[in-house]
Amino acid sequence: MKGSDNSKVRMFKGHLNSTGHMVGKKYGCPEATQGEEGCEEPCYADDIVKQYPSVKEKMLKAYLELKECTTTEEYYAVIQPTVQKSYDQYLRRLKRKDIDPKELRRLKQRGHIFRWHWAGDVIAVEHAKAIAQIAKDYPDTTFWIYTRTWWAVGAMRHIKNLAVYLSVDDVNESMMLKLRQEMPDVGLALLKEKGEDKTDKKLWRNEHKRTIVTCPATNGRLKSDGACVTCGACFNSTIDVVFLKH
Repeated sequence: MKGSDNSKVRMFKGHLNSTGHMVGKKYGCPEATQGEEGCEEPCYADDIVKQYPSVKEKMLKAYLELKECTTTEEYYAVIQPTVQKSYDQYLRRLKRKDIDPKELRRLKQRGHIFRWHWAGDVIAVEHAKAIAQIAKDYPDTTFWIYTRTWWAVGAMRHIKNLAVYLSVDDVNESMMLKLRQEMPDVGLALLKEKGEDKTDKKLWRNEHKRTIVTCPATNGRLKSDGACVTCGACFNSTIDVVFLKH
């Protein structure tokens, strides 16, 4: 599977440090929620797929690679080389003689980062187990994932360098909150309209006793390119994060 050069996630231009595969309930999002209050209608990844046929082709190919897998070992064989390539790119960047000293310092301080699924989601428990094993095999890399595949979350918990978030919207909210009561180490990624984070943040914080951060790449506080490297809030699932629909 080929990695993605996602502008928000990448550590530098051309850095393939995220994965994406075909979105939608009938493809790579088995627990996608429908309607305006769910995730399918406002899905930014779906908009990109519709706008760019070449991206759709790449994402569909990635999904078909995953779909052919049945065991943890098979999923591992598909996705591990993607992480290795990203890690190798990071190490090569550090060794460049022409690298700006400020960039070098920033990259070293942050360490290698990798996001699972800027598009798509976990499609099987074995898929989740492979993601967990890769985190164990790359202890110097910070991984994070937002997922609606609630029945696979247990396979990815209690790994120091893998932050796991339940992806919450108005459709699945009650179920996800019950699940978080059973898994207090897991974060919540909340999907809200612009302005809603300001009106209900205090209520959420009081009720759930968690720090709540609005993604600065969705509220305009940070430019999208390189936002995750600058922010880093999601690298620790002790917080809950609000994503404004964009």
